[in-house]
Amino acid sequence: MIGAVPSPGLLRSTLVGQKPAGTLHELFGNLSGLTRGEIIGENLGRNAEASRLRVDRTDGHGSYELYRLDRDLFILTIDCLFDSAREEVVPGEALIEVHICLHGRLTIETAHRRLVAQGPCLLLLYQPAGADVTERLEAGTRYTGLSLYCRPSFLAQLLHRNGIPGCPLLHAVELHDHTTVWHEIRPLPAALHYVAAGLLQSPYQQGFRLLHSEAKALEILCQVLSPAPGEIERATATTTPVRQIDMVRRILGTQFAPIPHIYDLARRVGVSESKLKRAFKEHFGITVFEYGLECRMRHALELLQGHTMSICQVAENVGYQHQTSFTAAFRDHFGFLPSEARLRRTGMVT
Repeated sequence: MIGAVPSPGLLRSTLVGQKPAGTLHELFGNLSGLTRGEIIGENLGRNAEASRLRVDRTDGHGSYELYRLDRDLFILTIDCLFDSAREEVVPGEALIEVHICLHGRLTIETAHRRLVAQGPCLLLLYQPAGADVTERLEAGTRYTGLSLYCRPSFLAQLLHRNGIPGCPLLHAVELHDHTTVWHEIRPLPAALHYVAAGLLQSPYQQGFRLLHSEAKALEILCQVLSPAPGEIERATATTTPVRQIDMVRRILGTQFAPIPHIYDLARRVGVSESKLKRAFKEHFGITVFEYGLECRMRHALELLQGHTMSICQVAENVGYQHQTSFTAAFRDHFGFLPSEARLRRTGMVT
């Protein structure tokens, strides 16, 4: 359209020296050369570095943090609100991308479809070389999230070093037609929400901040790549009774919504309900229900003290459809209301 002004760019328009970065590898490979960058941590021996990039006040407010953890492993955190829509063409770099969208909306236009990641959600993406897309953030809406980028070869080597034969995500990318964009949009698990929020609110500085980001990157990969509970159970159908009840314990400690029902737990590990109830109580000293409730309440407390989720969102993330039911259960368990959890962390409530 004649006279139309293009929306200003996003990350890849950042100046490295005198020219826009253009690609993620150019950007993350030159963090010390960012025109408006602020180095917040570095490990020269490992070629690891972190930099903060603040949004120009004439464009909005907020900041990015960029972490280069390996030659082919990058993390980006973003907490920004722009006065006008931001849009840029993103060249394919053959990277596996894990986008944890906490709040706001990220729109990606591919050659064949429009992808809308509305937080909270998890977007998994593989953009082959030559398959360009357009990314867009809306004006006037704060976008908060975390993105992890790595090459499939890096991921394969990481799995091999740790004795892991493979993973569904890497397998799906390897089988995909490498001329088009592959993606999945999933609900955001509470555990990933917690990890991302922890990095966005990191209390550490300088080298410790860089070390903390590396730990969080590995935790994100473990969360995204590890098999779902059902897949683990099918692979261990002939487990001993002790391993069966331990499997139930692990499910209760990681699956909060929907709340696992005793019938489903028994079916998933291949025992009767009565046998599971009896064996669990004998082995752990509490009932299946009591253990599950303790896990959900402890997780709810962690989310509330993370300062990024409303009470309603926390309730949904631990399996409650109604906030009032969650509030009553939380108060019965801890002796104080969910609204007091954040204050108790800072010592304002005694």
